[in-house]
Amino acid sequence: MDQKRTYVWMCCLCNNQHRVYEDKKNDGNVPFDKFHEIFRTNVVSIGHVVAMMFPWDNPEYLTRVWCVFEAYTATKEPGCTLTIAMPPKERQAMMSAVTDTNTLFKVFAATMIQNAKASAPEDREKILKLVEENIGYNELNHSVNKLIRRWVMDTLVAEFEKMNGRKGMKNNHDGHNQDDLQDEKLSTLCYNVGSVMYENREYDEALDYFKNILKKELNPTVDQNSFSANVYNQIGLVYYEKDDHENALVEYRKALEIQSKVLRPDHPNTAESYSNIGNAYHGKYDYENALVQHDKALKIRLKVLGPDHPDTATAYNNIGSVYYEMGDYDNALVQHDKALEIRLKVLVPNHPDTATSYNNIGLVYYKKGDHENALIELRKALEIQMKVLGPDHPDTAKSYNNIGLVYDAKSDYENALVEHRKALEIHLKKLGAKGDYDNALVELRKALEIKVKVFGPDNPSTATSYSNIGYVYYEKGDYDNALVEHRKALEILLKALGPDHPDTAISYNNIGDVYRAKGDYKKALVEYGKALDIQLEVRGPDHPDTAISYNNIGDVYNAKCDYENALIELRKALEIRLKVLGPDHPDTATSYSNIGVVYYAKGDYENALVEYRKALEIRLEVLGPDHFDTITSQTAVNDALSMI
Repeated sequence: MDQKRTYVWMCCLCNNQHRVYEDKKNDGNVPFDKFHEIFRTNVVSIGHVVAMMFPWDNPEYLTRVWCVFEAYTATKEPGCTLTIAMPPKERQAMMSAVTDTNTLFKVFAATMIQNAKASAPEDREKILKLVEENIGYNELNHSVNKLIRRWVMDTLVAEFEKMNGRKGMKNNHDGHNQDDLQDEKLSTLCYNVGSVMYENREYDEALDYFKNILKKELNPTVDQNSFSANVYNQIGLVYYEKDDHENALVEYRKALEIQSKVLRPDHPNTAESYSNIGNAYHGKYDYENALVQHDKALKIRLKVLGPDHPDTATAYNNIGSVYYEMGDYDNALVQHDKALEIRLKVLVPNHPDTATSYNNIGLVYYKKGDHENALIELRKALEIQMKVLGPDHPDTAKSYNNIGLVYDAKSDYENALVEHRKALEIHLKKLGAKGDYDNALVELRKALEIKVKVFGPDNPSTATSYSNIGYVYYEKGDYDNALVEHRKALEILLKALGPDHPDTAISYNNIGDVYRAKGDYKKALVEYGKALDIQLEVRGPDHPDTAISYNNIGDVYNAKCDYENALIELRKALEIRLKVLGPDHPDTATSYSNIGVVYYAKGDYENALVEYRKALEIRLEVLGPDHFDTITSQTAVNDALSMI
């Protein structure tokens, strides 16, 4: 630093807050808009903001609304830089006191501007209004916390390199306890660095740090103990986030093997390993093994933690999620209800986990065709998310979208459109798009570019981006480009997940949808057939998703005027739905209706009438007389009667 060319501006003097204070004492007032413009101009013209974190365990800077807004402004204005500084003694105290990254993140990376204070209450109100209307709480908080997380990570990395430089990565041990102690300190710091990398989604770097801990030359004293088990679990979590469920299982099992030797069999950490293994099996769509592992975790938690512990609720929630994927909605509802009951009892009001339970229960009701109860539960989830996460959070968008899906199923398209638009507005606000297809494509390609950098070109998350781009092209009616993008997604999924994965089936199904829209029924049947083969292999013959595949194939045969094959496939779908969903489910009514459509097209109006009436009876009972599907069924019945 060139001291002769270095200048320091002090905020309170640049923005002349002392004069503002004097004006207020004399009944004067500086308008907020003027003060805000002076503030922004100074930040931009100086171009470099230094944020002082002091004291380390409760930084004053992060509690002041102007300071948090200043940090955001400095990160977003072109040509501006924000540097975080901490006095050496505070930094030393922080490194000595912190034993895990959660403590650091609670202090530094949990900033919420809506909780910050200001000397002038009216300033706080106006800043929050400015943020809410132009930026969004979630966007601002995310930007500031992302910057702080990066600083925490850089600080830990620098400390690790400093300590590692003194200690060295080689095995210099001569049996002295001092070396062992130094190793353990270095290992703990390495673990914390890896954890921060994991939180920042820098998974490859996180793996490097975690794996370094397990090298004999770095850490010979912690092999085969609970710390090593924690490391293996963390490595498993990284692989899980990378959608590498096989390697995740390998690491989770290493952790469990150590825990079985050094901990009692009913230790909470052992339960966590069983839970992680269950999640990995869930990710592999091996639902039977997932249930076995989650049940082991549940039994330990009930015994050791009791029936009213948050971790016990998590175990019930995990089991419910597996049953949901299996299409066993009754058992899913039982488990999610248990999780909700615990969370309502032991968590603070409006906890995000409680919102998750309401959301899960709402989705089960949606799948069961109980749309009214689905709406009640999903709106409870949305209410909590609005209070806790804010109107611009991705989870809030998911709730709007889920509510929209229920209105879609009710054929209340006006309300469905309202909810879907709310979800879209949140996503576009985050992306910066204006709401049309072209802008959506631009922003989705930006998201794709980021995913390629973060996850690599052959990761399932990257495939999801290609699939989303393909969907937008499909909605535009640009089927050729839709095929290009969906095939890119399929290529990745085949490479990353294999030919027998449910996500691969979805990709085949998407391609089939495009061919069907193009009128190329031969190719549509090929793609739908590939999807069906996977569903039969992975989901089994009695899963609702298998029924969807049969239904899609039947619809294509009907479009080809191959009515006999259409009836065969549609009846397979009906048989599954009767068995799994029951005789009074809206999807069962859809099957009856689709079969009726084929009979009508064949000119067999009597059989068409029989099927239409079955569909109408269900819809009158479940959806009511004013539902669009019910009206459609009544019209179909009348048309069939007129032809007899």
